[in-house]
Amino acid sequence: FHFKGSTKVALVGSFGAIILMIIVIGLLYMEGSKFIAEAKYKTALDLINKGELDEGIDKVVRATIANPYEDKFYRNLAQLFVAQINQNLNNQSLDPQDRTNKVQVGISNAINYGAMATTLNSKNVANWIVRGFVYRNLIALVNGSGGWAVKSYEEALKIEPANPFIYLEIGRTYVNGADLLQNQAQEDKQAKSQRDDSLNKAVDAYNKAIELKSNYAPAHFELALVYERQGKTKEAITRMENSLILVPG
Repeated sequence: FHFKGSTKVALVGSFGAIILMIIVIGLLYMEGSKFIAEAKYKTALDLINKGELDEGIDKVVRATIANPYEDKFYRNLAQLFVAQINQNLNNQSLDPQDRTNKVQVGISNAINYGAMATTLNSKNVANWIVRGFVYRNLIALVNGSGGWAVKSYEEALKIEPANPFIYLEIGRTYVNGADLLQNQAQEDKQAKSQRDDSLNKAVDAYNKAIELKSNYAPAHFELALVYERQGKTKEAITRMENSLILVPG
């Protein structure tokens, strides 16, 4: 065998083989990481179904470390932290200061993970809906959350303009904001005006949902509750009867 004339060819071949090995190992590592992440995620869901919320959240966080490119992990983490916030708020056994600290951390995590989901995949409507859901549930805790919730839902509408559920969530956001002003509105004219405006915007949102889907029972139901808040008893009864026809159970 004479290698004198083929040194360059051998060198290029060796280099190509090394590159190919690196690519194969990289692909195996990526697929292995995805598998590990999904396994951790499955374990997390099992824990959450058993009522072990904190442990489940920890597992999903570990899943994001194994595979930081899966937006569903961040989306679901945002919702889980909202659930954790509510759990801590209702836990009377916690020290008040400890409860405040836990809730503040939960708020930060819920907002951050919701934002990370939309940053990672801004074309997924579910990410924007969940981000809106997070802000909607923080209206009583974080100033300006109502406006950010509506903006998130508006981004979702850009992707799915014919989705009635998005308008339903927008309506719920305005109702939540109006309910916060209920006591203040009894003595403050400006607060009453803001509350009335929010309820009117909720009515518009629910009606848009019904325009998209006339038999959409949740919109009829929520619209009835808004009419009740506005003192429009006859309209409220009519909408509730419509809801009953659509969903007899």
